[in-house]
Amino acid sequence: MSVMSVPQWLGPPGRRLFATWHGCNEPAGMTLVICPPLFHERVLGYRLFGLLAARLAAAGIACLRFDYYGTGDSAGDDLDFSLEGACTDIAIAVAAARAQSVGGGSVGLLAVRGGGWPAWSATVRDPSISHCWIWQPLTDGAEYLDALQRVDTAERTVRTNPPFCKAPSTSRDDGQLVGCACPESLRRELRDAQLPATNLLPGTSLGVLGRRNELDRATFATYRIELTESATQWADTLKVRATFLTKALTEPIDRLASVLLA
Repeated sequence: MSVMSVPQWLGPPGRRLFATWHGCNEPAGMTLVICPPLFHERVLGYRLFGLLAARLAAAGIACLRFDYYGTGDSAGDDLDFSLEGACTDIAIAVAAARAQSVGGGSVGLLAVRGGGWPAWSATVRDPSISHCWIWQPLTDGAEYLDALQRVDTAERTVRTNPPFCKAPSTSRDDGQLVGCACPESLRRELRDAQLPATNLLPGTSLGVLGRRNELDRATFATYRIELTESATQWADTLKVRATFLTKALTEPIDRLASVLLA
């Protein structure tokens, strides 16, 4: 199926979001909004999920990728990002995806790691979202925050200029976490974040993709697709490295497409 990628702006003037539409020239079987991960993982996974969106579009699933307000190429300052705001951004992206989809199929979400928290909330608030899938789900926000703080401490100890930091600093009081702005208000949101959260509406398709231990923890999901260790290592490092769609990645992506189009 022929695929087209179109960069665009979404949202009202006061909350402009940068996005890329991966559409199909023929009517799509459904439309998927990809909700990115948080902090440095957004940078590390950017290429991977661009390739994923293109492959899904070629299979007949139109995709919309976007940056949350205050992150990436979207408007706003780093300090403007919040989990609640990300939920608002997902609603904006869903409305835009629905308006652009050809064929009027269903609209679902594919959230990546920490993006699963606002995606879950958005699904609860919008009964028209038919699918909610989470790639390598994070079930406990406090555990995730602690893990980020350990990485941050280690990097500040061994490096004079940690990756992605805007300015060299060894102080934990500079408001940054793994090189990204993380004010106390965001830390509080993360400490309280849990999956599963409020129950989804009956009929919502809920699935996860992840390592075996991640699938074991995601007992809330109806569908599970296992990812090999080599397909998930992008989330375990601060190093920027290219991610290619090897067989370890194409097989689970194609399985996801089959489930979504069933």
